[in-house]
Parts: sequence; structure tokens; C-alpha cells
Amino acid sequence: MKWNYATDKEANILSSDEFDLQIVLGLQSCKTKKDVMDLLKDVRQHERLQLINKTQKRLSNTITDVEREEYY
Repeated sequence: MKWNYATDKEANILSSDEFDLQIVLGLQSCKTKKDVMDLLKDVRQHERLQLINKTQKRLSNTITDVEREEYY
């Protein structure tokens, strides 16, 4: 993914609160409206990434539960 104020590593390992702190630090460096818009894109992208990760985890847990029922 392309990030403006974060790295892939930060986006994948930071909690929402930690990522918010990164955004606050990024906001301090914004000088134009475009900079702020780019920062907001990162926020939205991170939220989507978090939702995708949660959905994948739920699906993985559901599949595991179904598989357990089949074997027991």
C-alpha cells in the first residue's frame, strides 16, 4: 500500500491508538490543505486495513470452529 505519513510496517503493527499518535505527529508537519488531505487518506486507509484484518480473523476462527465440529 502507498502511505503518505506512515510505513507499511507501522500500519500493520500499530494499534488504532498508536496509529492515531503517528497521525498527530504527521499533522504537525502539514503545511497545506493537500498535506492534510493526504494525511486523512492514510487514516481512512488504516481503518480499512483494520477492518480487513478483523474480518479475516473472524473468518479464520469460524472455519476453525466448523472444522472442529466435523472432527469431534
